[in-house]
Amino acid sequence: MNVPPVAGLAAVSVPSLDDVSGKNLTWWGFAFAIATMVIAWLVARYAGRGVMRLPARFAGVSESLAATTARLVRYFVLLLGVGVALAFLGADVQPLIAGAIIVAVVLVIALRGVADNFGASVILQTRQPIRVGDDVESQGYRGTVRELNARSVVIRTADGVAVHLPNSDVLGEPLLNYSEYGARRDEVEVWLEDPDLDVDVETVRAAVVAATGVARHPEPVVVVVTGRPASATLRARFWFSPRAPLAVTSEVVTAVSAALRGRAGDWAVDGPPRPPAPRAPAPRQR
Repeated sequence: MNVPPVAGLAAVSVPSLDDVSGKNLTWWGFAFAIATMVIAWLVARYAGRGVMRLPARFAGVSESLAATTARLVRYFVLLLGVGVALAFLGADVQPLIAGAIIVAVVLVIALRGVADNFGASVILQTRQPIRVGDDVESQGYRGTVRELNARSVVIRTADGVAVHLPNSDVLGEPLLNYSEYGARRDEVEVWLEDPDLDVDVETVRAAVVAATGVARHPEPVVVVVTGRPASATLRARFWFSPRAPLAVTSEVVTAVSAALRGRAGDWAVDGPPRPPAPRAPAPRQR
């Protein structure tokens, strides 16, 4: 654009966008590019806020997963806005798209484990095979679920160790959820010398029913598993809440022992064998 000469002054020439950039640019294209970036920033901001509200609407979505998803959504919208803005400025976006695809492929390969864990976290938190507070066992570790995040399932074992299980491993390996149905069954064995089976079975059953924490439905069952001329072995099966299995089994063993204390022959009450709880590794020697 040329400015008409003013008396006493030399003519001043204002360069156009084409002269500055060497591209076929216009002020309208530049304005549209700026407007596109502003709109993309606003859309990214409100889209991120919308994703962050998901935990309040869906109980299975954790705040950690929502935060990671919101960050990815914001980045995607901003990158899309940059591409549209460059198109308004007359840039050839095909090389940029090809470069972005190459970078994305490299990142996916380099961060495959992170991507696998994030994808598994989406499945775990939407399908909800486990929830916070469940008593679960996976990969040889058993404990209470404390947190579900974008990377791992955090459980606390019986001896107070926090174990971080990768989401992809939890999803791909067998998973035991002792809390899903709201009740669990356990059993104790009772060895009796010189048994009177009718009397002893009823004595053991009544003691199990009276034990603290034992569910009334289904009712406890006592069966004879071995019988010899001078001895017999009974097995008492009972249901209880999965929140405190060791405490309920201990109550049953105590109650049955108290009920058998006055009988003539010898006796023994054994709980089921349990694997040792995983422990933290010993500190390294310096």
